[in-house]
Amino acid sequence: MKLGDFISHAGIFTGMKTKEWLKKAFSRMGDSNIKDLVSKGLNKKILDKNVDQLNNDEKKELYTKVQEIQLMPPS
Repeated sequence: MKLGDFISHAGIFTGMKTKEWLKKAFSRMGDSNIKDLVSKGLNKKILDKNVDQLNNDEKKELYTKVQEIQLMPPS
């Protein structure tokens, strides 16, 4: 997924915490991946914000960190 697609996809969801959005919208994302994002340096406040309240810099940071972690293989 490219950054623009990621940002557009995030724009569809309203009223959902970012960490919940990641787990529900992306089948390969789980609780351990959320912990990995934080260990890679993602600001934990981003995960606690509603996804529709993230600014573009925060979405870009989140996208970059997601690219850095190991995800489960597709099922």
